Amino acid sequence: MAEGETIEQALIREVKEETGLDIAHIPFTLIDDTQTGEAEKTLPTGENVHVKMKFYRYKIVLPTEALNTKIQLNDDLVEYRWVQPEELKTLKLTPPSIELFTKLGYL
Repeated sequence: MAEGETIEQALIREVKEETGLDIAHIPFTLIDDTQTGEAEKTLPTGENVHVKMKFYRYKIVLPTEALNTKIQLNDDLVEYRWVQPEELKTLKLTPPSIELFTKLGYL
C-alpha cells in the first residue's frame, strides 16, 4: 500500500496496474484478511531484504462476461486465461488458492 492509501484504494490501484481493469465502480467483497507470508526480495539496488506480507483476498464480480473483458497485463504477469469454476480442480493451485476457492465454494 502506498502511504495514505486505504486497503480498498490499494486494491483498485493494484488491479488496474496488474490487469488494466478499472474496478473503482464495481462492488467487491472482502473474503479473507488473515493470510500472511514471508519472502526474500531483491531491490532495484541489488540489496536483498526479508519481506513480511499480509494478504487481503477480495471477490470482484465483473459486470461483463469474462470473454468480453479486455485484460492488459503488465510486465509482472506473462499470461492469463479464463476458466470455468469446475476447471479449477484440474489446475495446479497453490495452497492459499485452494483454501480461497474452497471458501468461495468453487472446489
